[in-house]
Amino acid sequence: MKTTLFNKTVAVLAVAALSLTACKTSSDAAEYIKHIKLSKDAQTFEYSTTFSQNVEVDMEAEFPIGKYGTVAFYKDDAGLFHVGLRASFNLFGDINLTPVSKLPTGMSFPAIVSGSLYQYVVKSIPGQYTVYAYFSNLTGSDAKKLAGVAIQFENIKNNFPQVTITQSFFTNDNKKFASFTVFGPATVDGKQIPGGIFLVGDINQAIDSGNFNTNSTTIGGKDAANYKTEKQKQQLMRKVQKAFEANGVKLH
Repeated sequence: MKTTLFNKTVAVLAVAALSLTACKTSSDAAEYIKHIKLSKDAQTFEYSTTFSQNVEVDMEAEFPIGKYGTVAFYKDDAGLFHVGLRASFNLFGDINLTPVSKLPTGMSFPAIVSGSLYQYVVKSIPGQYTVYAYFSNLTGSDAKKLAGVAIQFENIKNNFPQVTITQSFFTNDNKKFASFTVFGPATVDGKQIPGGIFLVGDINQAIDSGNFNTNSTTIGGKDAANYKTEKQKQQLMRKVQKAFEANGVKLH
């Protein structure tokens, strides 16, 4: 796979997700999210998201998760952008994994996550971005088997509120199987922690289809109380969109 610089334009994914909450109905979600795949076999598991032609991202990159797998960002032959995570279950024997109960900013994970996730720092470029991989504890056959990716952008700091905005995805029988969260910056002990995006899915669901419902959007975080009415939510979306546009991101 060709590897090019991982650049700010990936943040258009966040703007696309937010547009669903501001001006799209749940039935219009497929305009942005075309396909979600969650799968596993005896040795490996995979979580990938394919975005529609309405989301344009000019980048390709593939980062190793130690010796256990990869996180990849790429376009397919049709020009559709993908975010994919594939790893071996052997990863969970790595004593260097760190359990965390919050997003990188200290704000709460989306509701699909209960408890903690193992966090793996995949790639970090000071002043630009950090990519994380997340995995749940895979002991037990009935528990959720969550896999996720977060991208924290150093340039997303004080230019939009301290909130999380989560779009949840449900199967046709109303089982939640994935979430897409845009998380704003946070201030901890006087230091600004930059925001980003977080994708997570339950690989126990074994979804390989674009047929899903997106009838649940939630706003959380320190500033969430300021965005309860529809007008306030629209104002929030404009703030977030301007924050990304100020960093060279354009939404088509």
